[in-house]
Amino acid sequence: MERPGLESLHAIPGEHEQLDENQCASASEESEEQISDDVNALSLPARNLTSYLGVSSIQAALKVIAWLHPQLNSHLPSPNEQRHPHHRSSISAGLPPTELQLLDAYFENFQPFSPLIDEDTCRSTFISGRRNDDRWLALLNIILALGSITAAGVDNHNHRAYFERSMSFLNLKVLGNPSLEVVQTLGLMGGWYCHYISQPNMGYALMGASLRMAVTLGLQREPPFDSHSMGASTA
Repeated sequence: MERPGLESLHAIPGEHEQLDENQCASASEESEEQISDDVNALSLPARNLTSYLGVSSIQAALKVIAWLHPQLNSHLPSPNEQRHPHHRSSISAGLPPTELQLLDAYFENFQPFSPLIDEDTCRSTFISGRRNDDRWLALLNIILALGSITAAGVDNHNHRAYFERSMSFLNLKVLGNPSLEVVQTLGLMGGWYCHYISQPNMGYALMGASLRMAVTLGLQREPPFDSHSMGASTA
């Protein structure tokens, strides 16, 4: 294997390469054999690049590891294997999970790692069915999309419908009208969902918008210190 030079460690999309992440994703539906994390570059994918990765990226480190240990290449899938994954029979042939089951799956699998949502408030709002505004529906559908990933399995793509529905309730105007629910929606999209579907460009943009909106709302500040409650708790 040729020794990688410094310039070769830069991952730069070609001039004529397809940079549309949506087309790349739809052309190759994810399956268990194709899962990779293009957001963090935790793979050496054979498909076209959709964003620039510098010499300090994890993918550059993986290239150096592959050069130092050529036997690693025998464990990497070939382009043909990525285009034609082995089809596996579905383990579960039952009915698709209900929205309440998807909500349960989200709070069981995602909430412990990223407690962005107040579970009691979310569940009561969902069960009551009183809200149908865009901000709530955008948040609810991205929660259901993430719940679908864990409840339905890798080979089920119903999560895409929930994600597209969530996106349909968002537009550029929401960036000028900051709210906690939009911060949560963009954070779940950029911090979780875009990792799963390997769309780094969208993930960076959505997470950046979420962080800036959070600062606009002052969410980076510590909660006010309550001396009365502190005194009562230590008494």
